[in-house]
Amino acid sequence: MDHPAGGNRDYVRIAIDLILKIGALFLVVILGYRILAPFLSILIWGLVISIILFPLYRRLFIFLGYRRKLASAIITLLSVAILVMPSIWLFNQLVEVIKYLADLLVDNGLGIPPPSESVRDWPYIGDWVYDHWMQASKSSGESLMKFLPRITTWGEKLLTILADTGKGILQFAVSFIIAGVFLYFYKWAELTGQRLFIKLAGDRGDEFLKVTLFTIRNVASGVLGVAIIQTTIMGV
Repeated sequence: MDHPAGGNRDYVRIAIDLILKIGALFLVVILGYRILAPFLSILIWGLVISIILFPLYRRLFIFLGYRRKLASAIITLLSVAILVMPSIWLFNQLVEVIKYLADLLVDNGLGIPPPSESVRDWPYIGDWVYDHWMQASKSSGESLMKFLPRITTWGEKLLTILADTGKGILQFAVSFIIAGVFLYFYKWAELTGQRLFIKLAGDRGDEFLKVTLFTIRNVASGVLGVAIIQTTIMGV
């Protein structure tokens, strides 16, 4: 039995409508991804950090009388102060050293003055810098000219490293701020996660969610633990 012409037109109209909706949804997803792509790593790290800090946040939240804003603000400020501030301090010290060396080169031309004894007190690299600096100060301007292209290349690489380091520190600080926002809206985040895992895993969604959170917390805690040790050593 043939379908009536009106029924065929309805099928075509429904198919076209469905294609247009899927295309519009696909376009929105692509545009959204391109907009968020530069910030995607920051958002992911913010989510991971919030998962790590949630047990501490919950204890502080209860201790402060269930004041979410105050608890999330304290956690964010303490985290930035403990992990990010030492990195900023070290970055500033490196910039000051480079600026000091550049001023010496400008004031003395290609001749390098001998280093002061305080250079030996620089952590880890003091003796090495002092010895090479002293050796360079004894060289004539002509011998230094031979190394000028290499020094320029090293300087460019060092500036690139400093720029990348500053960018990384800024991204890390923003990640902690985003983590504080996630902690403030933890109820909404928890409910969203439960719904997502239930759709993906059915009745075992809650179990998979707990395992995922446990894994992320343990792995990321190790990474941040190493970061804390490194920043502590550099601060000393």
